[in-house]
Amino acid sequence: MIRVFIATALVLSALSAKAGEPAASRISSALNHGHCVEAFAKLTPGVEPEVALQVANRCAQLGHSVEAIESYQIYLDQATSASDFERARVRDKISNLEAFVARILVTADLADSEIRVDGRIVGKTPLLWGVVVAPGRHDVRVRARSYPEHRRIMTIASGDKQVFDVRFIELEEVVAARSQYFRTRNATIGVGIAALAFAAAGTGVVASLKSDYDRYNTTRLPDQNFNAVRSQASNWELQADVGYGLWGAAALLAVVDVILATRFVEAKHKYDEFPLSVIGGNSSSSILFRGNF
Repeated sequence: MIRVFIATALVLSALSAKAGEPAASRISSALNHGHCVEAFAKLTPGVEPEVALQVANRCAQLGHSVEAIESYQIYLDQATSASDFERARVRDKISNLEAFVARILVTADLADSEIRVDGRIVGKTPLLWGVVVAPGRHDVRVRARSYPEHRRIMTIASGDKQVFDVRFIELEEVVAARSQYFRTRNATIGVGIAALAFAAAGTGVVASLKSDYDRYNTTRLPDQNFNAVRSQASNWELQADVGYGLWGAAALLAVVDVILATRFVEAKHKYDEFPLSVIGGNSSSSILFRGNF
């Protein structure tokens, strides 16, 4: 029983030591045993540039061109303090290996779209270097948020490049959203101006009525004909009806304007969901009071 306990403790200790081993040490160990592909798989974005360079050189020596190029690119991304001469030398190595690999350039109208090649996540758009692959047939998939996945089976030869241009958002969808944005904007502004005009006109009529009434009471003679008084009162009633009618129309237009404003906000929100790269850099804020009136 004691022997079993001791053996178990030794195994757990060995596993713990292995798990706590630095990534650089595990990569070096794999390289020492000639396992450059295994070493490449252990590379992480925060790895030391020199470690990535070691993996790249070893993979190039063993003929694993895809892993070598990707390791060289990791080095170039991480080695920000490397001299221009050293960076140029690494780029020359990449150029020499290009004849043995193929590249898939993935472009998309939505940034941060996930790119998968043969089931492996290789990055997100925009991917400046493209995807380095071995010559042959590859399954390329691109995903973005809640949009349907785009997939293409590509057969590519050594030294060739193929472009997979993904459009998640159709042009018709953008045009429709932009049109709805402008229609609701213009309608909201137009109805709002009309409501203000009716309210101002109603206020003017009522103010004129009050002025006429005050002036009449000041100048009216005690023995003025009753018919004349009744005629004047009838005119005042008509003026009052016109004024109140204009105010009522203004109130109704104000209600309609609130509804239109709600739809305008919805249209603006939908339009702003499109990335600037899709709508030509014109956000709703930049076109709010410009064009299409």
